[in-house]
Amino acid sequence: STQSTWEQQWRQLLYVLSFLHTIVQERRKFGPLGWSIEYAFSLADLQAAITFLKNHMSGNVNGDINWHALRYMVADVQYGGKIGDDRDRRLFNTYANAWLRPQVLSDETFEFSGQKGYGIPSGHEIHRFRSQIEQLPFTDAPALFGLHSNADIAYRAAESNAALASILMITPKEAGKGATVEDIVKQMVIDMLAQLPPDLTTNRAVLQDRIKQLGETKPLTIFLSQEIDLVQRVLSAVRRLYNDIRLAIAGTITMSNQLSTAIVELSNARAPAAIMAISWTSPSIGSWMDRLLRTYEQLNNWLQYDRPLCYWMTGFFNPQGFLTAMRQEVARKNGWALDDVVLHTEVLKHEKEELPPKTPEEGVLIWGLFLDGCSWHKTSGKLIDSPPKVLFPGLPVLYAKALPTAEARHRADRNAYVCPVYKTSTRKGLGNFIFDALLHSEEDPSKWVLRGVALVCAKD
Repeated sequence: STQSTWEQQWRQLLYVLSFLHTIVQERRKFGPLGWSIEYAFSLADLQAAITFLKNHMSGNVNGDINWHALRYMVADVQYGGKIGDDRDRRLFNTYANAWLRPQVLSDETFEFSGQKGYGIPSGHEIHRFRSQIEQLPFTDAPALFGLHSNADIAYRAAESNAALASILMITPKEAGKGATVEDIVKQMVIDMLAQLPPDLTTNRAVLQDRIKQLGETKPLTIFLSQEIDLVQRVLSAVRRLYNDIRLAIAGTITMSNQLSTAIVELSNARAPAAIMAISWTSPSIGSWMDRLLRTYEQLNNWLQYDRPLCYWMTGFFNPQGFLTAMRQEVARKNGWALDDVVLHTEVLKHEKEELPPKTPEEGVLIWGLFLDGCSWHKTSGKLIDSPPKVLFPGLPVLYAKALPTAEARHRADRNAYVCPVYKTSTRKGLGNFIFDALLHSEEDPSKWVLRGVALVCAKD
């Protein structure tokens, strides 16, 4: 009967909404692979979605469901009102498109994410639904969320690192063989001061002459000048802090709260927060120093010689400004309006070491990016699943150039995944998102949306 059909559809869609709610809640445990930002989805959101569904179905005596309206209200209004990131909104809409459609009611073999045992009970008797829920596994595989099995490794690693960090913070700081923590930190800062390169701005006149030779009005040269000022600011701050630490330990100057905090951080092999606040975050002082030296090397080589063949974008303070400067140069060269020019990307089949020695006439080559959530098949030039236990496979050189909007739209790969590029693997924070890259896929791009696939400049 019509009433029986209505009750069955009502209970089945109620089950779907409840399942969707648990998935978007549980997905948060996977960190950045789950959501770029952690959202406080609550039972109130689920109740609002259920209320709309009931009112909508009650108003349709023929049992017709406006699926588009249902998806919009659930994904963009009830839950979407809390979502502030465009990539996260796309993710939620992907779930809604997959699970809020006629097939979930008409296909008796339907299973969430194609996972065995996660179907939708038929009929409208409540005991069927309770029985189905009781038979669900206690532990959900990452595939149920649309994620790769490596996501579970990332989750467990993050949990372990958090536990170890807590243990380290409460562990008494004792040094063996008569050495104190201050002695060890003092030797650390002496060694790191010896590693620091010379200032880039020691002689301002020489620097300005070199900038003029590179073309002081060119957008990329202006960008270089700004980056030099920023790295010099970091070098000066590091020298000042480390020298103050050395003097404070020796008793020459007063030990301030900032110096005391920095000593504790260095004793835990972490970069001081005061330094990271004006540079970049890093899990250890060793990786932070390595990035500083590599950043300095790239900028110094660019200043002393010429533009590099291939840019290490991880080493820029303002990678968004770097790409904007490139767009400005291409727009000026071709007489295009900057507002009509967009970024167009293409993954090459070369690693940095395999590139021919000639720079492209327009655009820039970028190396050092890592994929998070999948891998890249270099020969066929497409996205593929990550190998087991490989969390951050590298991407070959990326060619980024500027094109008029109409031409870029014409050249765009119709089956490409629009992949967000972030500075760090945390994906959150003001200015972390850089741009969207187009990555070719022979599978539906929705697969990579659910995988949480992104490109990152720094793995840690």
